[in-house]
Formats: sequence, C-alpha cells, structure tokens
Amino acid sequence: MAVFGGTQLLLAQHSMDDWGSAGRQDVSQDAQPGGGGSLASSDDRKHWSAEPRCFDQGSSIPDRSESRSWVLMSPDGRYKAYAVNEAFDERAATGEISACRSTTKLFVTGPESEEAKPVLVVEPTESASGNGIELVDWSHDGHRLVVIEFSLPWASDNFGIRPRVYDADSGKMPDENLFCETFRQLAGRYCDGVFDPIGFTPEGKAVVTVYPDLNEEQALEKNSCVKGVETWELDLAATKMKRLPDDYKVERYGKRLVLKEPSLLSSSRAR
Repeated sequence: MAVFGGTQLLLAQHSMDDWGSAGRQDVSQDAQPGGGGSLASSDDRKHWSAEPRCFDQGSSIPDRSESRSWVLMSPDGRYKAYAVNEAFDERAATGEISACRSTTKLFVTGPESEEAKPVLVVEPTESASGNGIELVDWSHDGHRLVVIEFSLPWASDNFGIRPRVYDADSGKMPDENLFCETFRQLAGRYCDGVFDPIGFTPEGKAVVTVYPDLNEEQALEKNSCVKGVETWELDLAATKMKRLPDDYKVERYGKRLVLKEPSLLSSSRAR
C-alpha cells in the first residue's frame, strides 16, 4: 500500500515494465499486509511525500506551487534527506486546471557538507506529466535510504510506483528497479507485480510488500510474480530475495528532524 496526496492506495491493476501501476481505493490501514510496523502511520505518510499540488485540480491552486516533505535523518544523525516538488499548471478558459507538469528532487546532506545536494531528479514525461517522491526509511547501519518514486499521468486514476535505494556512503543509486529485477531472476521468468518498500530489517536488508498484477476486472494476470500479497526481503549486496512471514513488522530507524527554519537545510538548487 502506498499513500499519495493523503489518499491510501490499494496497489492493483497492470504494471508498466519495472513500474507498478496503482488504482486509487480507500482502505483501512489495518488492511496493509506485512506493513503494520512501517515507518509512519497513514496520517503521517503524506508528510513524507513531495507531490504536485495542482493534481488536486482545485481552482484556488496557484499556477506555480511547491511542496516539501519532512526531513528524515539517519539513525546516527550523519545524513539528512528530504524531497521537494515544483509544479506548474495550465488552465482552461474556465480557469480550471487542464494540465500539470512537475519536477521532484530528492536532496541529501552528509557529514562533509550541510549543503543539500540533489541525488535523484524526476522530470515530467509525455506519458506522465506529474511525479513525486516519498521517503520510507534509513537502514539501521550502512546509510541506505529507501524511497518511492511516483509517476502520475494527468486525469487518470492510475499511477506508477518505483522503489529506489540510495547508498549515501557511495553516493550511488541504481537506475534499475532492483526489487523487480531480482524477483524476476528468482522466479526464472519475466513477471510483473507491484513492489512497495516498507523499510529495512535490523541487518540492513530492504523489506518490500509484493502485490499481484491484476487486470481492470481485478483478475490475476498470467505473468503476475505472486498470486497474493507477500512480504520479502532484498539483500542489496548479494541482490537476492527471501520470503518473510506475511505478518513481518519492520522497525523505524530514521528520525524526523524538526527545523525551526526550513531554509536551514536547503539549497539554491531546490528552486
């Protein structure tokens, strides 16, 4: 399950290559398999996201808007991360928003410098003019940060999600979806599914909830990686996956950094 714009989402419907496509449905937080101990409650998860406000399509939305997530600090306090979304809208003659284009950036500061540097930049595309980033958690050790990248087509109830893992020590973030590619290697075949990261194990392995690939009638697709909702761990070093109990609970390791002045942790590059 993911939360975007404060809306809880039951991940279903077709996947898009290594993206997972989600349809909007309101469900209770208790219905989230394997994720009851995830980083934040359903009320808080929206604060860990930077998202385009013009996708609300309200007439009072300014033509240029910016949203910013809370700041998530690594357990040892050496690294801090946050996301910023800058959106521009187009309006019809009636004044209603007819299109929205946004760019989202993930910023990280480190022990060498308090200047926030962008480590992931998500630009609008022809198929998805909007996008967003949600911070999930830092690992207990090793300074790895897992986030969710969102792809948002205008005037559609579906959007894609893609888990990403940033290694702050090396400064690297793989382009490919390690969760999806590793699962396909494990299955020994091409398969689709929705991979929703929910945190880390104490040993630093990423934990992901895997949802089946369903069609518009909510029937299981033949290429689905799983038949039901499952919980798995990904060994990032060995790129191997292992099944976890469906009721597995992740611990929260990252800490929210409360700033009196948001500008104290910012960069001109965020603009």
